Amino acid sequence: MKDVVLVRVLIRDPSNNKTLLLRRPKDYFLSLQQEPPGGKVEKNETLLEAVHREVYEETNLLIDKIKYIQEFTFADRRGKKYIEHIFHAEIITDPSEVVINIHEHESFEWILCDTILDRNLHPEFKKALKDCQDIWLDNYNI
Repeated sequence: MKDVVLVRVLIRDPSNNKTLLLRRPKDYFLSLQQEPPGGKVEKNETLLEAVHREVYEETNLLIDKIKYIQEFTFADRRGKKYIEHIFHAEIITDPSEVVINIHEHESFEWILCDTILDRNLHPEFKKALKDCQDIWLDNYNI
């Protein structure tokens, strides 16, 4: 079984120091969980290319000042291994221009970055964020 490589991007709005979370639909995999934009890295695609593509596909936003934070691994119930790479970035488009992909998410919200760990996140992602909290919070100048 081949590992699945994923990217996840903590997007900061520098005008108000908030970060973007998307909510999965009720009757969908990981029902109602919130997550930053991201997804699977495609064949022959670099991590950075996947970051830009996934953010644009899921939110219609453009980003820059991309920083790699860390990776973590987890397995699903069948034992399939996932390697998820966490990045931080800033938007360069207006935050009001968010247009979500309704096939993957039902809503979005800009939240204060220091409240992200209080949200309904995938447990493995939340654990990874806790483990590197000092690194990503530094990007928010807290």
